[in-house]
Amino acid sequence: MARPLTEYVAAWTGPALGVAAVLLCVLLARRLRRRYSLRIWETWPGLVAYVVVWINVLAILLELFTLWATFTPDGSGSVLGDCE
Repeated sequence: MARPLTEYVAAWTGPALGVAAVLLCVLLARRLRRRYSLRIWETWPGLVAYVVVWINVLAILLELFTLWATFTPDGSGSVLGDCE
């Protein structure tokens, strides 16, 4: 049975947006360091962004698992509460 296109789009969008958020934070941290000679964790918003990016790394791992589960055929892969 074919899977809908929206399932594949949603599965690929999660990791793509997660990686983009991490890259954006790194680029903004480099700009902050270069322009104002501050490290990202020396300011309150920077510290929040730094912590959220590390939490986002865990979310990216979950999104990659979801992507893997999308491409596994029916009846194989992870069993997430399925009854026999």
